[in-house]
Amino acid sequence: MKVANGKIVKVEYDLFLNGYNEELAYSTKNEEDGSGCIEFVCGNGELLEPMEAKLVGMEPGQEFKFMIPKDEAYGDVDDELFIGFPKSEFIDESGKEDMPEEGDIIPMEDEDGIIMNAVVNEITDDHVVLDFNPIYAGEDLYFIGKVLDVRNTK
Repeated sequence: MKVANGKIVKVEYDLFLNGYNEELAYSTKNEEDGSGCIEFVCGNGELLEPMEAKLVGMEPGQEFKFMIPKDEAYGDVDDELFIGFPKSEFIDESGKEDMPEEGDIIPMEDEDGIIMNAVVNEITDDHVVLDFNPIYAGEDLYFIGKVLDVRNTK
């Protein structure tokens, strides 16, 4: 059975930045559930659309190696998504300072209750600057992996 929209697909892959086998950014081998892979329904938008498109037509056991340019992935870094917050906002309910460190990922809730992850970009004397860009914004994405299984949803 081939990968197609509506099929349940199981893949394992490594994601690299700066070229194949360069900077490992993510690996399904590190999934918390210990499975070493991810499973998704093709066409549901669970993965980047260009990634799903490149997998369509592949069969179990087939290996893949492809690059998705930043313009088709998460685009360029948007300077307007770097936002400074007063350090006073990082004090817990007991009044104790709960200061993050540069590089920490912090879940933030907007006024509509939507949770977004932000990366602590910089800490100044009076502000914490958070980066709300997608984590791989500005990056070409290099994938090496294998299709493990394809099956019908029911």
